[in-house]
Amino acid sequence: MLALLGFYRVSISAIRMVGFFSFISFFEFITLLSKKWMSQYTQGTPWQDFLFLIGLAFVLLPLHHRVEHWVIMYLTRRQLIRTPASGDAECTKD
Repeated sequence: MLALLGFYRVSISAIRMVGFFSFISFFEFITLLSKKWMSQYTQGTPWQDFLFLIGLAFVLLPLHHRVEHWVIMYLTRRQLIRTPASGDAECTKD
């Protein structure tokens, strides 16, 4: 759905909102898959599971912010270039 927003004229706030939720869902899916894999190695020990999830969050959080920012900025700039100037300072960028 996020990729389709790049093809149509939608508001920038809609791109940011859908982008935020799509990346949160994607990285939560990664966490869910890794938790199943991790439980094989920790045998369900709570403190080891907790430490592993903290380490995973330490790695995924900066990655999440960078990728989300890059994709949203790409789609936003694509929208600004294709949108005819309507008097806004942002819409006149080329």
